[in-house]
Amino acid sequence: MGSFVDQINEAKRAQLQLNKLYKSTINLIDSLKNRSRKYMNQVSNIEDGLLEPDEDFKAMEQNIKALGSDISEFNESIEKQINGFSKEIKALTKMYKDACLSYSGEKGELSAILEARKRLLYLDAVIRKFRHKINSLQQMNNILFSFSEELKRVKKDYKRNLILVNSELAISLEDCAETIRKIELLN
Repeated sequence: MGSFVDQINEAKRAQLQLNKLYKSTINLIDSLKNRSRKYMNQVSNIEDGLLEPDEDFKAMEQNIKALGSDISEFNESIEKQINGFSKEIKALTKMYKDACLSYSGEKGELSAILEARKRLLYLDAVIRKFRHKINSLQQMNNILFSFSEELKRVKKDYKRNLILVNSELAISLEDCAETIRKIELLN
């Protein structure tokens, strides 16, 4: 175990890596969400009589295939990404917990540990935003799965992956909350 300052600095670097992983995962989710929204709008416009079903049937079929492909791509990569994200969160919270053990109240340490708390609160907010995006995507695609047999083929893996994502994010939230409590007890 290094010095308190070294542990805090290591945790800051780890959080930068975590942010990169978060951004790539969110891009994957946003891409799928945008495709889902496009398909949902097409279905809605046809049901509302705003479009001719025959004219836009081909466009809908293309969008269904693209959405199915996007969901398959999502299924292939999300498990690896969320496991990486969870691993990074666990490592980060461990670094902060180790820093708490090394905390001695020396000059500058209180400011550093309070900054660490602030970083963890930010991370908590990011994880909650992440969960919200996943829940929104899940609700939207639950509706879309009922419209297409092609989409029903990817549904099982998709649902399994979303359950995994939600579970891992819940664990990550608890890790952050536990570490924040540990920091608050130092004051």
